[in-house]
Amino acid sequence: MPRPDRRRGGRVTPKGTRPRNRPRAYGPPLGPNYDVSAEMGASDWALSAADTLEDGPPTPHMLFESAAEMLALCDDIDVVEVWASCAQIGFAPIAPDLPPMMSVSSALASAKSYFDRSAAAMVVASISVYGPPGVRGRAQKLLKSLLQKLEADVDKLPNWFSSLGEAMPRRAVLFTDPWEEERTVWIDFERPDGEVRGLGVSVNGLQGFFACRFEYGPAIYEIEAELVEQAHMEVRPLELADARAMVELGLKRRDLVDFGGLEDLDQDGEFIDFGQDRGLQALVAQRVALLPDGGSSHVEPIAEGVALDLCEEFADVSADVAYDDAGAVGEQVCRFALSWSDGDPLRWSPQRVAMFLCGWIPAETVCEAEWHDVVERVFPMWLRFAAQRRGIAEEPLVQTLSMARESFVDMRRLAADPANRTPATNIATEMLDDEVDLDDKAAVEAWIDRYNARPRSERW
Repeated sequence: MPRPDRRRGGRVTPKGTRPRNRPRAYGPPLGPNYDVSAEMGASDWALSAADTLEDGPPTPHMLFESAAEMLALCDDIDVVEVWASCAQIGFAPIAPDLPPMMSVSSALASAKSYFDRSAAAMVVASISVYGPPGVRGRAQKLLKSLLQKLEADVDKLPNWFSSLGEAMPRRAVLFTDPWEEERTVWIDFERPDGEVRGLGVSVNGLQGFFACRFEYGPAIYEIEAELVEQAHMEVRPLELADARAMVELGLKRRDLVDFGGLEDLDQDGEFIDFGQDRGLQALVAQRVALLPDGGSSHVEPIAEGVALDLCEEFADVSADVAYDDAGAVGEQVCRFALSWSDGDPLRWSPQRVAMFLCGWIPAETVCEAEWHDVVERVFPMWLRFAAQRRGIAEEPLVQTLSMARESFVDMRRLAADPANRTPATNIATEMLDDEVDLDDKAAVEAWIDRYNARPRSERW
């Protein structure tokens, strides 16, 4: 039986994050007292600063006007913290290959002569805490100068000018589903006035552990019971250093994601609110930097040698299955884990099962009916093998097995359409249709020469 492409040689190069549909682990956690985004009418500009404006790009003057509105309408430190974070959107690159829409240096220079010194001081204060690290020192010096000039009007300035960004980390937990696929880091910080505010960041496996779904407001104790009872999440204590490592890895990976292609993250009418994420990103980065360093992100792709050992172990213990069949499925599982997910071939949730069967198998393997029969027979055995190795309970395993059964029909249907295959898979399929022995190097090279001689329109 012709086999799918089996690479016993070099390591598969990961293709990067592959975001897919992910349900929100919990409802909106920001209650009436913490729904800061709903209260921030004056920061509408900041939240939409990443978009092109009809009248041109944003300017420092627009930011000063927004600051003046905030000073007039609000004295809540939580709302101001979020405003200050949102205000940095204009100073951040819209995309890795595009410059910021507004210069920090220009904003600082304009603040020196702006007629409303209170508004100018507020903008400078936000930059001194949440702005690009390289300019925070300059902003702090300028803020000191502006505040000295405002001494005569000090009664007009709220006390948070001197405490913006100040927070003491207290504890962290990890909310996760039974498969450890949905993962949300939640960290409690104590404000200078003794109030505790929580910061939540999602770092899910199927989204490549990039950071998203930023939340600011409720402390851990306010949301813990609801997530455990209603969303069926588990809560685990997390070292503060580990929380920092997990979120910082997520922020780095977030910079590599093309958010223009994430429309498929919709599920049950919900979208990840990337506007809110962009607004809170500066606050998240600043708070996380307050945590101790040296922790573990708990994201370690499996080494190639370990993956091969797993495949061999699986083939050895799989009763009533041909050794080659077990090895072939095990190898595809490991290649999938390294290329399309988090590098852990033992982690399987229902969503990951569907991605493997309906995404990877049709796209990346030479899909014959005989090979599909092997996958249907052997892959459930791998799920049981992985669950035993990771200590997964029976109920979560039953759910993954059920998803596998539901996905087998779609796997065959999708594999039948060449549009769902990679060019390499289509080429290999053509070779098999032409009865080329894929292990015969000379025959393969001869076929490729004939293929390259075709008109470009006839090649994949």
